[in-house]
Amino acid sequence: MDLSDPNVAAHDAKIRKSGVKVLSATTTPFVDADAREKKDKENKNSDVAIAPMLYPSGCGLSVWVYQDGGRIISSNLTSCPFTFSTADMDSWLGFYAWFSYNNHVASNVTYSGPASSFTNDYAYWCANGNNTSYRTETYGEVYLGGTRYSAAAYDELTNVPCGT
Repeated sequence: MDLSDPNVAAHDAKIRKSGVKVLSATTTPFVDADAREKKDKENKNSDVAIAPMLYPSGCGLSVWVYQDGGRIISSNLTSCPFTFSTADMDSWLGFYAWFSYNNHVASNVTYSGPASSFTNDYAYWCANGNNTSYRTETYGEVYLGGTRYSAAAYDELTNVPCGT
């Protein structure tokens, strides 16, 4: 979790102050999506290293997954130290069954116009207290100066007392 960003630090403090059980907290940087896709095509069989110059300095996608009583909440934040023109986030929560996490129980898509940060929050109400494993995936894009930047965060949570 990158708490050096004031928006991320404030959001983290707000969540933790509420007394919930934080299950996961992650920050990942945005990268130039078109340049990454081009490098991926050029280097199909190798590990792709993204050059630091491809990052919009200080922009990140942060994800908190926490349990508040009988529900799991995913709170997602896109934050930059400057204003982006548009942005979006798409996030989902799925439980593990039949050898897959593609059993989606909650999701949300959010869009933003010009801003420096915005959130995407959603919750899943637990059907019972059985231990269940979950995965959350959040994808984000920001547009800065005509360039599309993207980020993705994945969190796996095992044995969460929140059954489906």
